[in-house]
Amino acid sequence: MTIAGRQWMKAALVLGCLAAALAGRDLGGQIIPPERMIDWAPGIPGGIPAYPDGPSVTDHGADGTDENDDTAAFQAAIDACPEGQAVRVPAGTYYLSSGLSIEKSIVLRGEGPASSRLIATGSSGGIVALEGSGSGDPVAVTGGTDKGSTSVTVADASDLSAGGYVRIHQDNSSLVDTVGCGGECTWCGDDWPNDPDHTMSQIVPVASVEGSTVTLGRPLYTAFEAGSNPELKPYFMLERAGIEDIYLEMQTPGDGERDIVNLSGCAHCWLRNVETGRARNAHVRLTHSYGCEIRDSYFHHGHGDYGGGWAYGVFLFGSNSDNLIENNIFHVTRHAMVYEGGGSGNVFGYNYSKDPQGNVGSHWLFSDVSTHGAHPYMNLWEGNIAAHVSLDNEWGSSSHNTLLRNWIENRAAPPDDPTITTGLHAVEVMANNIHENFVGNVLCHEGCTGTVEPPEMEDETIWTLGYECDGDSGPPDDPEVAATILRHGNFNYIDNAAQWDPAIADHAIPSSYYLDARPAFFECRPWPAIGPDLDPLVGSLPARDRFEGVTYPCGEPDESVETVEPVDPPAETDTEPGVDPGPDGAADTVPEDGAADTAAEGEGGGDSGCGCSLAR
Repeated sequence: MTIAGRQWMKAALVLGCLAAALAGRDLGGQIIPPERMIDWAPGIPGGIPAYPDGPSVTDHGADGTDENDDTAAFQAAIDACPEGQAVRVPAGTYYLSSGLSIEKSIVLRGEGPASSRLIATGSSGGIVALEGSGSGDPVAVTGGTDKGSTSVTVADASDLSAGGYVRIHQDNSSLVDTVGCGGECTWCGDDWPNDPDHTMSQIVPVASVEGSTVTLGRPLYTAFEAGSNPELKPYFMLERAGIEDIYLEMQTPGDGERDIVNLSGCAHCWLRNVETGRARNAHVRLTHSYGCEIRDSYFHHGHGDYGGGWAYGVFLFGSNSDNLIENNIFHVTRHAMVYEGGGSGNVFGYNYSKDPQGNVGSHWLFSDVSTHGAHPYMNLWEGNIAAHVSLDNEWGSSSHNTLLRNWIENRAAPPDDPTITTGLHAVEVMANNIHENFVGNVLCHEGCTGTVEPPEMEDETIWTLGYECDGDSGPPDDPEVAATILRHGNFNYIDNAAQWDPAIADHAIPSSYYLDARPAFFECRPWPAIGPDLDPLVGSLPARDRFEGVTYPCGEPDESVETVEPVDPPAETDTEPGVDPGPDGAADTVPEDGAADTAAEGEGGGDSGCGCSLAR
């Protein structure tokens, strides 16, 4: 629907209905009302499991000292590895002509990214895919679909079982718009590429099934309305598989969709201490996955001129829930932390993104934090350092997402396009992105220039709200964005002060919305590290320290995660005709007055916490 043609609706709150208190950590008093957030609990319960070493790829003929094709040896070692063990990749450089497939609970484990290196020489497909076995037929949900519910009734539970996973969705509500500046997001729903009618969804584990009653392992993040035909669809997941301590490189761009790592239909899978270089499409793509962890890793550089769909960092595509992307480095990606589709309950925490780059020669500041297609909702970005946020409208809407204690620098100096002059907006929230929350963030940098929030489009701003497309001029197109956004305690370097919502009395910014205490990877660093209530405003972030080669004075460093230096990208031996071969690898230092600009792209929804759905 068009913005002009939309009929806005107030949130359908039941008079006198009290939202149930969120369990667990202090979720910030009265700063964010419960209908606008959830109690985030992402990742693998109990952490990543430690699998013992199993067979080595060298046992099956792989040789890390020559340039022969080791694909068959690697796949044979994977196929021979018993579940609950790790396929060992000894130090060496191995060449793969086609992709590897992992379809059972094992780990592919090297001896560290500097030692165990996999180079993909082929021209199609990805490098490693962790894959589940698809989905079943949906069944109608007949009751129990209020926000916060952990028990639903269904018309037929015969294909559902305890220990499985289901996706719950409904017909698109008034929160959802699947049409943006790029057209209709036909792939944003359940079944690629032709289901744009069910883009707001959640994946949940099944705790038990008794008769027609299904008990869920997580509460519902929004109300699914009886009149919108809610359904449960079983997903048959690959569980507890991972990749650790290895380097993966895509040597040439090749043809077709090519992701370095693809987690498709995975539950509680992981990447840890992995370095990837030169992605064509995504360094890591998650599709229809639940509770996975991508952590302690380094994703850098792409191919060509970093055009649309190329060189994404961690890309949550389609329906994904409760995944944790934490303590990673992103360097020279088009978009580092991006949603495209109906993700919910996911967390990007404490990542460092530097010098996003796209459409080389455009001089735009590209967004490294982005929603890019309908309809992500109830997701969290916390404690990250990034250049630019864009909750965009390229392929439709999002809603009820939260950014807490991030530093958004509003500058970049990518190696192929170091003079960024356009779209210098710390935060863009484009049309069709409503009920978004920004609490305790630090925006721009010392010496920042421009206007905090002008009435019409300008090139240098802190906030840009409600514009339909990139390159728009004049006043905003969608006033609902500004009317529904929650902004509280955000410091900007133009005013050199924090801005507080006068209607919110609580100025005690929570330390975290998903952690109970300082995480172990912070070691002795002060935590939280970012916020208007801290001195300095931005402290030490472990991922940035690793990138810059800084050792924080905590005693002995954590040897389980390698310190990385800015590196030259791997030499590119082949390129598409007429395509620029990509960055020259210079790890440019961002000047203090550096600037940058981006192309925008995304949205999602939630409900009142007392069984009432939110509507526009």
